[in-house]
Amino acid sequence: MKNALILFIVTLTLVGEIIFGGNKLFAQNNYSIFADSAKHYFTSKDYLQATDNYRKAFDTFGGKGYADDRWNCAIAWAQQGNADSAFYQLQRLADKTEYLDYTELKEESRFTPIHSDKRWAKLLHELNPLNEQFNQELSAFLEDIRVKDQTMRKQNDSLELIYGRTSDYMRAHWKKINHLDSLNRLLVDSLLNQYGWLSPIVVGKSGNTTLWLVIQHSPLPKQEYYLPIMKKAVEENKASKANYAYLLDRVLMKQGKKQLYGSQYTIDPKTGETVLWDIEDPENLNIRRAEMKLGPMIIPEK
Repeated sequence: MKNALILFIVTLTLVGEIIFGGNKLFAQNNYSIFADSAKHYFTSKDYLQATDNYRKAFDTFGGKGYADDRWNCAIAWAQQGNADSAFYQLQRLADKTEYLDYTELKEESRFTPIHSDKRWAKLLHELNPLNEQFNQELSAFLEDIRVKDQTMRKQNDSLELIYGRTSDYMRAHWKKINHLDSLNRLLVDSLLNQYGWLSPIVVGKSGNTTLWLVIQHSPLPKQEYYLPIMKKAVEENKASKANYAYLLDRVLMKQGKKQLYGSQYTIDPKTGETVLWDIEDPENLNIRRAEMKLGPMIIPEK
């Protein structure tokens, strides 16, 4: 049930706002048609046709679009030497999403035609105001932790289908996961004590996300300890707003309170089904989600 709900939500999720009208699905279908066509032209380096189809795709959603489509569109405009249109797409990504990555942007050679524009240096400074430097050693260290955190968890759904959620096998499986989690916590604690919250510029998006993942998979006291630390990191642009929203929701759920952003699910003890945890002020849910750079969602009826 959870997977079905998430799939339904993802199909509705666009960067920024989404149009909730009677023609929503029609518009979404048109978006997919034009975006797929644009990607085809982009891959074949027909950048003129790519930008034309990306424009049509964005128009179908009132100027809204998926982040990876905006990224490709910006590259296509840059390759045509159209700096104004390229920077428009890049600035939209910088202002409205967490997609734009300083290191990736700086190293993307296809933006070379617009490097001489004064807006290039301005955008890089906006993404990295403290002039931080990437640390390959720390990034690799966190990537190893991420693999340990995720590998066994990715097996959960298939193993549950075979052995059952409450089986002895799954209990043993989760015991191994919890042991790895405890080791990962020791490593992340040590890193955060030594360096503070490591930004995506220093350890990459994956490494930055790993810090949150390990805390997200920690016991409540550890989550409560790091919650204000992560909030401060968000304010300093060192942590993801969306990830912070997930951590806050999980803390609220474990405290027996209603969540704010609709990110947490639980198991109904009566039916054994996965259900959405109760949400505070559901009428304004998508306003709060937009503030945390989360896409809109539809609350399922009980």
